[in-house]
Order: sequence, then structure tokens, then C-alpha cells
Amino acid sequence: TKEGEQMPKAITVSNSLGAFSFYGVPMDIFKDYTISVIEGNSNAASYLCNKFNEKPEFVGNINAHFKYIPTEKTYSETILTPTKEDVKLLLLDFLKKKLEIEYEDRVLFPKASDSPYKVFANNSEIPDEKMDMILQQVPMEMIKQITVVNYNTPNKYFSGVLNIKFTVGDEPTIDKETQLFSLPRIK
Repeated sequence: TKEGEQMPKAITVSNSLGAFSFYGVPMDIFKDYTISVIEGNSNAASYLCNKFNEKPEFVGNINAHFKYIPTEKTYSETILTPTKEDVKLLLLDFLKKKLEIEYEDRVLFPKASDSPYKVFANNSEIPDEKMDMILQQVPMEMIKQITVVNYNTPNKYFSGVLNIKFTVGDEPTIDKETQLFSLPRIK
């Protein structure tokens, strides 16, 4: 990469035979997998996902989550909290006032970029068909805060993320039956 450009990053998932798992292709839970984070031309971190020795007692999918601390900050985060003067504004008008954004065909994007924002409400993605209703009809008095995450180097898919927290309504919670465990870091 050129000087000043962000190093490319990727995540790979492979088993002991070198077979890769791709989006939509399930992993075989009876095999060990290595999850690797690639920065530039080197492996920055690796995590071991151990195989199951016996069939799980639950039905459904297993989700693995891990937090990787990159060598450089890749985004900036801002919290927008409405003031008393903002409560009568509609959500879209508030966003246009606070951020330099455009809204067209159910797509919200910064004026400085062609890549859109991914928009969430209470940590759940807003479907395209609900975007107009939420942005153009919801008053700011119903909004607790908005978290704005801007990527330092936007990619061709997204410039960042907006997460709208409403004053009412529950955030998604983890089911009590869910078992959480951490993947051991091996590099």
C-alpha cells in the first residue's frame, strides 16, 4: 500500500485440512478451526475454535464472537444527544442539522462520500422498507441518543454506522439459555 493508506485487513477461517469456511457455508463443529486476522501481508492474530467432542444438546446455530484490537484506530465515534431545542425536529432534520448528510432513495450517506451509512435502531438493523417512516416521521423527543461511527477510510460499501437509541423499547437481549465462551488466542 502507499504511504498513509490503511493496511488491508481480512479474516480467514480454516480447519486443520486447510479448508475454508465462507459466508453461507456452515462449519463442521466436529473439527478444530483457526480464525485468523490478516493485516497487510502478515497474520496479526489467530484464535482457536475447538471442535465439539459430542453432539450439542441444543438445536440451531453457533455464533462465535471475538474482539480484535487493531494496531491502528480505524474509525471515529460520536454520540449525539438531542437538546430541548431539538425535540420538535424530525429525526432526518436533526441528522441533517448535526451531520453533513444526504438522504435519497432510502439511503443515508455523508456529503463527502458516495458510500452509505448502515442504520440501526436499538442495535437492530432497520429494514429498507421502514427507513422512510423512521427517518421522516419520528420526532427527536422519542430519541435518547444517536451513536455515529465514521470509518477513517470508507470502503465502497459503507461510510459508517448510525445506531439510534429510542427512549422506549427494549434492546435485543441474550436468551438465558445461550452459552457464552471465549475463543483462546493462539498468536
